[in-house]
Amino acid sequence: MKVPIGILSILLSILGFGGLLYGTSSISHDGWNNPLILITIIGGMILVALFI
Repeated sequence: MKVPIGILSILLSILGFGGLLYGTSSISHDGWNNPLILITIIGGMILVALFI
């Protein structure tokens, strides 16, 4: 029996967890005041929420 692959789920999880990982790992170098870090963390949270 073939199980369909959810392309949208794969994209949401990769981008969401990738954004969270990048944002949290960059905090120590750039600090919380960098808008790119805040955008990637918030965006990652939104994408993971959509994935769930």
